Amino acid sequence: MPKSIPFKLVELEPESYHMLVDATINGEPVKLILDSGASRSVLDKIYDSGERIEGISDTVAVGFMSDNVNIELASIPNLLVAGVKFNDFPIALADLSSLRELYKNITGLSVAGLLGCDFLVQNVSSINLGSKKIFIKQEI
Repeated sequence: MPKSIPFKLVELEPESYHMLVDATINGEPVKLILDSGASRSVLDKIYDSGERIEGISDTVAVGFMSDNVNIELASIPNLLVAGVKFNDFPIALADLSSLRELYKNITGLSVAGLLGCDFLVQNVSSINLGSKKIFIKQEI
């Protein structure tokens, strides 16, 4: 049976939703947004593990309807998403303090960042909105 990750569907406003997953980053419990529209997974820089991806320096990302954001490409040694372990997970680090504050004001929930399409392509075989489960590819 494939591994699965439960998610919570959060209504931001009428007919506008996000999928949230429980995760642990280097031992700290957090919530992450599952965002298929984001090309890369991003964490707030406060979760910086200090591990960098060799040969890549600072870069710039552009968010939907936003200004350019400086990011650093890093690696999270131990990422657990609902008990499923991802070692040396590549991640972009950015200052997400305004996003985190806005999200907290709208939903009452604190988020650490998001899992983007890079995570989905590499790790997910399917998402079932009815059962609210993300199914992980067998090779993980």
